[in-house]
Amino acid sequence: MVPALALLSAIVAVLASIAAMQRASVEAATNRVQTERARMAAESGLERALAALESVQMGLVRSDDEWAAFGRGEENYLVDGGSFRVEIVDACSRIDVNTVDQAQLENLNLTSEQIDSLLDWREPELVPRPEGGKDEFYNNLSEPYNTKLKAFDSVDELLLVKGWDGPTLYEPLGASQATGPVFGSGLEEVPLSEMLTTDAFCRNLAPDGEAKLNANTADANQMIQRGVPTQVAQAIVQRRTQQGTFASMSQLLAVPGVNLSNAGTILDVLTVTGDAEIRGKINLNTAGQAVLETIPDLGSDVAQSIANQGGFSSYSEVASISGVDLRVLGILADRTTLGSSSFLVRVVGTAGRASVALEAVVRNRAGRWVVEKVSQPPFGDMAARWGWVEETSNEVDLRSEQ
Repeated sequence: MVPALALLSAIVAVLASIAAMQRASVEAATNRVQTERARMAAESGLERALAALESVQMGLVRSDDEWAAFGRGEENYLVDGGSFRVEIVDACSRIDVNTVDQAQLENLNLTSEQIDSLLDWREPELVPRPEGGKDEFYNNLSEPYNTKLKAFDSVDELLLVKGWDGPTLYEPLGASQATGPVFGSGLEEVPLSEMLTTDAFCRNLAPDGEAKLNANTADANQMIQRGVPTQVAQAIVQRRTQQGTFASMSQLLAVPGVNLSNAGTILDVLTVTGDAEIRGKINLNTAGQAVLETIPDLGSDVAQSIANQGGFSSYSEVASISGVDLRVLGILADRTTLGSSSFLVRVVGTAGRASVALEAVVRNRAGRWVVEKVSQPPFGDMAARWGWVEETSNEVDLRSEQ
């Protein structure tokens, strides 16, 4: 009897083990299917965002435009096999780590080591800055690698850079962490990852969508036809004839005859480069106060005024803000824009218990919006990290469209 019971118990144990293995196998297969469906739902969100961007006028991009109202993470879009939430962010509302200079980095509460190392990572020179690092430093790590010596591909890549870590990049810049100036905007509440990008591009267009005139090549009549006062247009031609071409927009605003009433027109219609697209400018219409405050010498009060008003249709409107004078416009001239040609699309696809978050860089190429690159963020709670509401306010059924 005892041997029989022992045998029966062994058989039961084996059957239970087999059943558990089968359950685990079924659950694993289910999870794989749900994860793939969640990814497909997220990709549907990317396609939906591309369609929403068709309404963008690249010379003038504002936070009250149609693209900005799409999603914002607040609506749940139902698709076959799952659902997605999505948000579109103007890449020019952020600081481009591939173009930001030392003066602006010093306004981000970073250490000298972090600033020097960031600049060393992206620049081709082989000699490091005093507190930075090149190959000699990285090759001596326990898991060695080389310095990039070229542009960052993602903000997360900063984690490879000397002096940078997760708390620096992903945690709010609390006053206790501050190593540099602390402004009055609530900068300490904003994670650095939410202020940075690697792909801020804008077309060299006037707010009306027409290509800007190059002040280094245009004649006086062409500038006058675009609204530049006759005296100023003639002074621009005279200045470049006598002293050479303009290297910056701020130099253009220093021409005799430029004043607060006509400086906005000059910034709207003129440029000093023949490039069709410019990298690294900050959009005054979409950037938050924390980002604006990092612009060297701008000041907290002016940054707050610009951020609070927003919705600018021209630099003439910027010039009318309290606290903005010709000096301030000169500061803004080379670092800011009113448009954009690159966006970040953030989407979370869900199917059953699985969710997949994607972040894509979308740029306009030859009149078409295309996905330049897609990454999967490193955390499982991206909706919360992106500041989305926990519960969606509305459901949109897209299944009939598929």
